[in-house]
Amino acid sequence: MTQIKGMLRALGFCAAVVAAGCGGSSSTAVTGTVLDRYRMPLEGARVSIGKEPVATTDAWGHFRVSSAAKSYDVAVTFDEPTVQSGLPVPPTVSRALVVKGLSRRDPTLYLPSAHTKFGGGLNHITSVQGVSETGASTANPPFLWGFVGAGGEISGQFSTGSFAWHGPAPMEGKLAVLVEREPGMAPQAITFAGHAAFRADDNFYSTPVSVAVAPVSPLTIHLTEHVPVGCTFSHWNVVVPGVANSTLVGGSGSDTGVFTAEVGYTDELPLSLRVVARCHLASSFAARRISPTTTNFDVEVPAEPILTAPASGTKVTAATLFSWTAPASALAVVHLADIDANGFTLGTLDVMTTDTSFTFPDLTALSAEVVPGKAPTWLVDAWGPVTSTDAASDPSGFGKFLAGTGDFFHGGLGALITPSP
Repeated sequence: MTQIKGMLRALGFCAAVVAAGCGGSSSTAVTGTVLDRYRMPLEGARVSIGKEPVATTDAWGHFRVSSAAKSYDVAVTFDEPTVQSGLPVPPTVSRALVVKGLSRRDPTLYLPSAHTKFGGGLNHITSVQGVSETGASTANPPFLWGFVGAGGEISGQFSTGSFAWHGPAPMEGKLAVLVEREPGMAPQAITFAGHAAFRADDNFYSTPVSVAVAPVSPLTIHLTEHVPVGCTFSHWNVVVPGVANSTLVGGSGSDTGVFTAEVGYTDELPLSLRVVARCHLASSFAARRISPTTTNFDVEVPAEPILTAPASGTKVTAATLFSWTAPASALAVVHLADIDANGFTLGTLDVMTTDTSFTFPDLTALSAEVVPGKAPTWLVDAWGPVTSTDAASDPSGFGKFLAGTGDFFHGGLGALITPSP
């Protein structure tokens, strides 16, 4: 059995959850796929449903379990290799996922913690001396360039530098370039865009990559925002999902909550409108995908989830009830992480559910237990709108949330706990 190094001593946890959580009398096979958060298949992941033999995913992330009840829970475990950079990094990070209340026979299961950027996993680094464009009417350098990999995942940087990417090496893709109107000023509308084929590997490219660009279509968006009672409007911006510091245009503060902005549109990189509210203890935001035919946005930002039990710092046992409030039509992902004194993640556990509470199972029969003395963070992420784990396990379901390319809302809040005997 795989071990979650830290909070759980053995990943029999997952088998116990599954055995306890299945229901219904009709049994048919389940054939599904396991992916990381960047939609890359995970080979060698172990999948457990009920009392059936554990299945192992192939090179495409596919698995088959011969029998499952009409409603079932599924557990996935994966030992994620880490990048060995001379630092005291463990060779693998144990990842676990439990999805509760599934009925579909073809689930796509995303491990939301796997291959986290800049935090271990199958990261690769490509260094580019520079990216220049030809065809623009000005001498403006690229505001942003992004590498789009074979699976649609995006990594990006400003003008020059290095980018981290995920998956097999090398990877064929494209370098996409956005040129803004007045670089160096406040964020501006996109005026030119283009791309060039690019092969990402672990090399350094000393010659600037040249990308031909062309004028983009003008696009003006209109936003009306609403925040819940007890929250205040923070800001809004237009970003490239998955790329840090990629704000194109944005604003903050308005008595009316109504904004208009010129953006410019290109399909070289996805564009997303994000509206952020500051609530009781954390932020909550709603995102909308921008398209040439969608220019008017009426966005309601829900409140963030509130942790109701246990209180931060509480010593918990296997019988402790974890509970929270969540917006309507929200999927909850309860995340627990064990992080060592050096800041390295040793193990993670994600529980995906539409409920608003859960408890640890009794793991004694499986020689597994909650390890006393650790102090993991438990965090609840509320994602919506989604009404079931079946919807989240659609091939384009939870993956769109993780990639930031769909219409969704998200809020999260965490607290420390200490397991005790």
